[in-house]
Amino acid sequence: MPPAVMCSFADDATSSTFSPRAKSSAGVAQPCPAAQTTAARNVLFRRFMRAPWVGVHVEYWRSPATFFSSPRAGGRTRAMSERVVFGTSMEGLHRALSPPTPAEKAAFIKAGVTGAKFDSAYPLALYTDILDACAASRFANKEPLERFTEVGRLFWSGYEKTLVGSALTGMLRVLGPRRTLDRMTRNFRTANNYTEVTVDSLAPHHHLVRVNYVARPGFYLGIIESGCLRAGAKGLSVNLVEAKNEAPVYEVKWAP
Repeated sequence: MPPAVMCSFADDATSSTFSPRAKSSAGVAQPCPAAQTTAARNVLFRRFMRAPWVGVHVEYWRSPATFFSSPRAGGRTRAMSERVVFGTSMEGLHRALSPPTPAEKAAFIKAGVTGAKFDSAYPLALYTDILDACAASRFANKEPLERFTEVGRLFWSGYEKTLVGSALTGMLRVLGPRRTLDRMTRNFRTANNYTEVTVDSLAPHHHLVRVNYVARPGFYLGIIESGCLRAGAKGLSVNLVEAKNEAPVYEVKWAP
């Protein structure tokens, strides 16, 4: 009798590949046949694409000019060129700052965030107000750059608890730090509509990361650091080396 096959994907933080497995009736793990592996991946992909947040991002990329006047954008009509953050990013920040300080709570209320439901997109200015409130009320004893670096680290702790952030964190473990940097523009597209990243490689474990626009450079420093750590980087160092015209450059290094 042919063995009963059950496919699964092992997502080990120390592994750089998915590991499809089959279990026989004797309980011995065997390689999953290619056809069954493909079928299992297709099922996962279809489930992924049915998630509500995927539809929001696909709708934005298909027609950004009309997205912000649609019901999925919370009924808010916005210019296509306006910088916005997506609801998943706001949800991650809200989770990270729970319970909020009085200043943070006031900033959330100003943005229309109660925690019960999140719009598909929010103006960057309102989001930045919340970051400022967090930096001032939680890390006032630190220098400005370190203040917002702490906010970035704190944000990740909440973002990875969201549906999008959880999926992204799992993917980073598979990609590793180098490929994580290469995919940073795509990764940031789960959070906002404006971030573009270029990476200049100085050595296999030494890179310059250039970001097109950042209102608070320390915030992105904390995000880049947190992402690389979750991707498995050891002996990590992330430093701001240039911050001209709100387009910072970060030096990222880690141990071989």
